[in-house]
Amino acid sequence: MSALSGLWIGTSGFSYDDWKGVVYPEKIPKTQWFDYYVTLFNTLELNASFYAFPGEKTIASLCRRAPQPFLFTVKAHRSITHERQIDGLPTFINVLKSFETKGFLPLALYQFPYSFRPYPDNIVYLRKCIDSFPYPYCVEFRNQEWVRPHAYDSLREMRVPLVSVDEPALKGLMPRQIYDKDIVYLRFHGRNAQKWWNHEQAYERYDYDYTPEELEEWIFPLIESEAPVKVVYFNNHFRGQAVRNAKILAEQLERKKGNGR
Repeated sequence: MSALSGLWIGTSGFSYDDWKGVVYPEKIPKTQWFDYYVTLFNTLELNASFYAFPGEKTIASLCRRAPQPFLFTVKAHRSITHERQIDGLPTFINVLKSFETKGFLPLALYQFPYSFRPYPDNIVYLRKCIDSFPYPYCVEFRNQEWVRPHAYDSLREMRVPLVSVDEPALKGLMPRQIYDKDIVYLRFHGRNAQKWWNHEQAYERYDYDYTPEELEEWIFPLIESEAPVKVVYFNNHFRGQAVRNAKILAEQLERKKGNGR
């Protein structure tokens, strides 16, 4: 098993009912969706782990069906990031260890909510989450206060790898930029400003289909970054938009790489 490196592009989750007939052919049973997914992408962000950590049987099935190389990213359970219950951390680590023992070095994602601001007690809690953490990880903040000078200095001192985000350009949200020189972890949430705060269903926030021109904005930053690891996930999963947009970005990067910088 080699160390984490290279370019990885995929989606946040793969088992969405509205992908049937859009991403997955109608005749393919749901039990074979992951087998189809791995023919499209070389990485998967396990978004379902935010609600319930996968069991050993599920992990074994995923690892058995994934090709090598393939990158699994596991999102921390909401009890850890949204309810600040640190006692869930050992379970999180054990889940990651299960992937590793099956030949897949995993990546961990901590995604904190907008309400998680850089107050002293939150910084202490963040330290508890990442101190001596045994696997590669990245941290996503939703609140722009984390990249203001004082808070950002604290993150740099702790060597926290920050997630870059593409989301609506709304007041208080994180700006669109690449932060880290060691790893680029980029999540596309969509730019649905109208539904970001005002939505009835959670998926509405991520209901957005990027134009090729909007995706093109990230080509130069991604290519110019000297980070040895670049991980890109599309979270705008509604109606298979994430798959379509991920394919477009991958094609744009391939064309640009072929033409030179």
